[in-house]
Amino acid sequence: MAAAQTYELIQTTTLATSLTSTVTLSSISGAYTDLRIIVSNYTSVQANQTLGMRYNSLTSFSYTYLNGNGSSASSSRASGAGAINAGFTAGSSTTIPIMATIDILNYANTTTYKTALIRYACERNGSGEIDAVVGLSQNTAAISSINFTMNADPTSFFGSGTVFSIYGIKAA
Repeated sequence: MAAAQTYELIQTTTLATSLTSTVTLSSISGAYTDLRIIVSNYTSVQANQTLGMRYNSLTSFSYTYLNGNGSSASSSRASGAGAINAGFTAGSSTTIPIMATIDILNYANTTTYKTALIRYACERNGSGEIDAVVGLSQNTAAISSINFTMNADPTSFFGSGTVFSIYGIKAA
């Protein structure tokens, strides 16, 4: 017997313009147990920018963040942050390829806080950087929209062709 499909594509957004600083995935169905979001392609950023992620219209999150680039490692933690730091790009201004995989657990449950497990990678000037993040919203509301930004810097944008895909994960 063939295995049942676990992931179901809910929506995909491909950016047509390179001057997009905020992307919102909205009208997310509550029919699944978990979500997986894939963000891929190019981002035009100023030095030291973060990929920020918020649920619904919430503005208070906590996260623990680990970063490595092959020669050094760092970590940080924040509580009461305006968004989850879902990835970090250090160094000089440039256009870089990025890849983020974000799993949001129990997103439709209305009795639990919402946890995100994030893996983020970027390439810059021939070298790479990876991040691992655990984010939390201390709110029990079901998630119906997710907002992504490139920090608060108005000169940082998601590049043309950047793809945001969101998948629903069916119950086992």
